[in-house]
Amino acid sequence: MSRIQGALNIHLRQIIGWVYVPWGILLASFLVNYTISLALTSKTDFYTGGISSIVVYMFVAGIIAVTQTFPFALNLSIRRKDYFLGTILMISMTSFFTSIVWMLLSGVEVWTNSWGTQLHFFNLPYLNEGSLFQQMILYFLVLINLGILGFGIGSIYQRFGGKGTLLFFAVLFVLSSFLVFIISRQELWVSLFRWFVSHSAFEIALSTIPLTLVYAAITYLLLRRSGVR
Repeated sequence: MSRIQGALNIHLRQIIGWVYVPWGILLASFLVNYTISLALTSKTDFYTGGISSIVVYMFVAGIIAVTQTFPFALNLSIRRKDYFLGTILMISMTSFFTSIVWMLLSGVEVWTNSWGTQLHFFNLPYLNEGSLFQQMILYFLVLINLGILGFGIGSIYQRFGGKGTLLFFAVLFVLSSFLVFIISRQELWVSLFRWFVSHSAFEIALSTIPLTLVYAAITYLLLRRSGVR
């Protein structure tokens, strides 16, 4: 456990990048949107996608974490397994903290009647259906999924370098384009839309758990054979 703690401590030294920077960006976005909502003369609901910034940042943080700390960890003789577990723990802790704060701000938004200006920033339709506990779990699952996905992509770079990473994205682009072509050719967009509508956001978030576990397993296998770049 002490070795895992050592890996975790490396990330804790980067707490500014893990917590302060994304929340600073998010709060700046909120203040801008709140100012706009104050200037609006109409009392209609004002929706914004500003909350997505912290979700995207979690993905980016997962990528950056590997490139910035993995070589340093190896130089400190930290085992790859311990580094992997320490990083997963850091992503989990950050996701949990973020989901708690997000849930609380969502509750405040409801309590203040959308900040008194009909601004919907933290509490959005469909996404915030269900109990507060379900909303928190939803946030956590989405954040940890993207965080570990970013961790995996960063590990691809550590294992195969820049050319290998570009090849990965090229293959991913081709496969995605082929999938879109198949869906369009078979006219499955309506069925796909109906599937999403028939399930709550919480149920869809639960379905990401197997994907998250797959990302984690692949990431571990990549790190086992990764060197310093």
